[in-house]
Amino acid sequence: MRLKINLLKVISAVFTALLSASFIFLPAEVAFPYLTLYPYYVPSSMLQNSVPLSDCADVVKALGWAKANVKLEEGLLVHDAFYGWALLYASDVKILCYGYAPPEDAALAFARQGYKRLYLIWWVLGAGWHGTKSLPLSFEEVFRSGRIAIYEFKAAD
Repeated sequence: MRLKINLLKVISAVFTALLSASFIFLPAEVAFPYLTLYPYYVPSSMLQNSVPLSDCADVVKALGWAKANVKLEEGLLVHDAFYGWALLYASDVKILCYGYAPPEDAALAFARQGYKRLYLIWWVLGAGWHGTKSLPLSFEEVFRSGRIAIYEFKAAD
């Protein structure tokens, strides 16, 4: 009986150490699967805030481009992961947060509200996150910095 309890303690300690090490050392894109179950509430890695640390400088550059190029009557669609960044680095731009909804649905809804031109900040093709590895063809890349890009929404006529 005592051997079973000790074995259970060892297994628990190893599992906890494995989860801890993967949380501390692995980048968010390759996080331990258990840590990716609740992305809305808990980061999957310490090597991120709302975006991976390796993408932070590119997010700032992309939002700088948006601040310089998106006009007052236009809007910048931002996922929850980019919302805080947009508030800090693109404060002069009309920021349209769409949460975790599909970006095309959000763009169509904002277009119906009268926005003539909409932009979106997201990862480049194949490097997406939060379950979206690529965007629909209605989004055309207009600026890129590393793995982060600004896309213009082109609604089908």
